[in-house]
Amino acid sequence: MIYLPYLLSILGFLIALYAIARVRTLSIDIKKVGFEDFADVHSDVQALKNQLKKTNNRLSGMDAPKHDAEKEAQELLQRMAMNGTQPLQQQNNKRIGG
Repeated sequence: MIYLPYLLSILGFLIALYAIARVRTLSIDIKKVGFEDFADVHSDVQALKNQLKKTNNRLSGMDAPKHDAEKEAQELLQRMAMNGTQPLQQQNNKRIGG
């Protein structure tokens, strides 16, 4: 029972030494990084964000279509009127039963 506080204090000391060693290696690695490296990483992150935003907009349907459906329908109806053909009428065929 007397040895438990000694073991815990030694364990705490070893953990503190390990933490100090990790912080020291991290600070040495950070000194190697220059402004150019940081700017490159920052621009890469921005490009990924923009690409992700475009993908999300396409998936959610927020992306503006490249064509105008109403204008195309009007042009089709005008061409059909000039050719003398009738536009197709949709029939209400309801199936009843199996």
